[in-house]
Amino acid sequence: MQGKTNRKVKQILDDEQQKKYLLSKIDGNVHFKYPNGEDPESGTLVDRYALKLSDVPNSSSKDIIYWMVMDMIEFQGQAERQIRMSYYRYKKSTSRWIFAGQTSFSFPISEIIQYFTGAVKEKEWFKKIFQEILKRCVNEFD
Repeated sequence: MQGKTNRKVKQILDDEQQKKYLLSKIDGNVHFKYPNGEDPESGTLVDRYALKLSDVPNSSSKDIIYWMVMDMIEFQGQAERQIRMSYYRYKKSTSRWIFAGQTSFSFPISEIIQYFTGAVKEKEWFKKIFQEILKRCVNEFD
């Protein structure tokens, strides 16, 4: 007699469903836990931009999909919102999301501006990246 299995088969999400899932986290809670006994922070995910990576260098697995995210977060008790740049991995075979940004980039907007401005002024390679971004977005500023 064959045994029954109660395992649920998860539906593999297509690209549109994956993006919808990532954006569904907007208005949800975020929690930062720091090492070495630092006080944790809680806040709200105010907005998110998500971009699927079409080709991931050094990744031999066709089962893993990478999504880059840029989040605007409002932390309780802080006057200025923060920007977090991170990424998620989506494993198709298990329909499982993995937040892969435990050491992600998250700073107040004023510091992000200072950081990128300094890099543009000091590093020619970074200036070229921003020139290309501005060239592609010039019509967005009208």
